[in-house]
Amino acid sequence: YYYDWLGYYWKLLEPRYWLILWRKWTWKSLLGWYFHANLNKNENFSQVISYWDFRYDFLNSLSNWDIKPNQYIPIWKFLLLLHLWKEILKDLSLEGDKDFIKLKKFIEENFNLNLDQNRVLEIISTKKLKWEMFGFWWEWGKEEKWAVGSFMDYADKLKEIVVWLIERSKNNFYITIDELDDRFRRNDENKYILISLIKATQSINILLYNTDWKSKIIVLLRTDIFSFLKDTDLQKIRDDNWIDIKWESKIDTNSQ
Repeated sequence: YYYDWLGYYWKLLEPRYWLILWRKWTWKSLLGWYFHANLNKNENFSQVISYWDFRYDFLNSLSNWDIKPNQYIPIWKFLLLLHLWKEILKDLSLEGDKDFIKLKKFIEENFNLNLDQNRVLEIISTKKLKWEMFGFWWEWGKEEKWAVGSFMDYADKLKEIVVWLIERSKNNFYITIDELDDRFRRNDENKYILISLIKATQSINILLYNTDWKSKIIVLLRTDIFSFLKDTDLQKIRDDNWIDIKWESKIDTNSQ
């Protein structure tokens, strides 16, 4: 295919590359879907998550007390882990695992298995979440008991179970975040939201690398938007983890 003659697919298979920067009108989504389609041919679970209708304003009430621009990192970690969980659900070999069952029950009780990101944000910004305590932290006999709290109260447990299940699985899991630019507006809050997303992705990918380097989260973002973010920590991420899409006129007829 003309859009992969420089071998972007093979670069994305390397654990270090997960940030794809592209210039406007360069059709970067083709690469995301090409990567996704080829991954699914083997022992992988992959999904491209579109954020074209993402409500940036939903995050405003979900920031924590961290200093700017990192105040949205916890909620982004929660969302990204839920995206990974949705792919883990497809792995039938894990269905009998007790942690798989508990996490599935948590999702069913609080959201739904569709896990639309806008709906998830709406739910966690307006009500408390419930997590069954029996068999987790305390034993209550046979009576079912639930803990009630904010998403922050269960973020570590969600991370622990998702990473544990990925480690146990014989498969690999990939999430590609796409179309973040459609509703992006150049203001400070939206800037902080995207900076937090990139840092949250880095944090989870480091965790996955230490567990199973073949699973990761990929972020597609326009170069001009990335430049607008202007955060010193992002420069090292760009140096270490980015792929810069540059379309050329040459066509590699041997690309698959």
